[in-house]
This record gives sequence, structure tokens and C-alpha cells, in this order.
Amino acid sequence: MKELKNKDLFKNEKEIALLSMFIEQNFSKEKRGWLEVVCGSMFSGKTEELIRRLKRAQIANLKVVIYKPATDTRYDKEKVVSHDANAVPSIPIDFAKNILLHVADADVVGIDEAQFFDHEIIAVCETLIMQGKRVIVAGLDMDYLGKPFGPMPQLLAIADFISKLHAICVQCGHLANVSYRTSAEEGTVVLGEKNNYEPRCRICAAK
Repeated sequence: MKELKNKDLFKNEKEIALLSMFIEQNFSKEKRGWLEVVCGSMFSGKTEELIRRLKRAQIANLKVVIYKPATDTRYDKEKVVSHDANAVPSIPIDFAKNILLHVADADVVGIDEAQFFDHEIIAVCETLIMQGKRVIVAGLDMDYLGKPFGPMPQLLAIADFISKLHAICVQCGHLANVSYRTSAEEGTVVLGEKNNYEPRCRICAAK
């Protein structure tokens, strides 16, 4: 038998992780849940990636349910909509704990704009995982000041898989980390789109 070197083992582990993340598993035996977190700045494609993964799960004949904060009405009151206008029906939720009232027999649970939920979203995700559900969360990891946003740090800490996406800085063309606010509002939560925010790298955001 060919002896595996450390680098071969590492490569195999990475391949297994990728397969677990992007291939919808057959839950005919024991159901095992996990948490995927898609994070990054605004305009980095987080919601687009969330929708892509959920549609793949639907193609695999898995039952999917999607939630969004009821406060996020930028594009639609009930649908999850990306900046590229891709949309899927969702259930608007005021409090994270109410998610558990609707999941029922869902195999895959999608949660968009997680940074706007209360911190109980962490316990909710852990409950769903223990129920054997695949949970996919998308959200801003940092606010407009570049500080950790809401419950996202804790969700990233308990995640099984993390995808950090980047937009492009509109000032210099490098990778963007910050959702730079161009309007005068100072509150942490200010709903907006391109009229209120633009992606910037750390250097340009500090200017």
C-alpha cells in the first residue's frame, strides 16, 4: 500500500471538506447537521452565493426553507434578493427564536442578513444543527466602521465551513473589506444600497 505523506493527507482532508460543503448528501441514514457561513462586505456576492447553494439543494430534492430579518425591506418584503436581482421566496422573521417555529421537516435552512438578527440566532443555529439540518448563513462580518457586526463573530466561531467573499474597492481596485458608508447617518444599522454604501479596502476606507 502506498504510504501517504502529510501533504497528501492534508490535500485529502481539504477535498473531503469541499465535497461535504458543495455536494448535497443523501440523508437516508443518520442525519448530521452542520453550519456554513458566507460572509464579507456589501457587494461581495454573499446573497448570490446563498441563493446558489439553496437552489442546488432544491435540485437534489431536499426541502429548503429560507429566512430573512423582517426589517430588511430594501428590495422586497418577503423575498431574499441579491444585488444582481436574483430572488427566492423567504419567510420574514422579527426574532431569531421564531425560526424554530417554521423549519418543520426542512433538510436545509437558509438565513440571509444574519447580522441584523438578535444574538439568539446562535442558539437557534446550534439547535438546527443538532436536529440534523444543513444551515447556511449569509451576513456582513463587519459594520461600516470595520468592526465585528452583531452575532456574526460567534456564528463564524461555531461554523463548520466559512466562505469569506470580497468585493472590489471602487477607489483603487484592490480587494474590499469594508462597507464604506457614503451618507451622513451614524447608526450601526442603516439600510441602504449603492446610494448609501460602497466597497472599499482598508486603506481607502481610512482616508
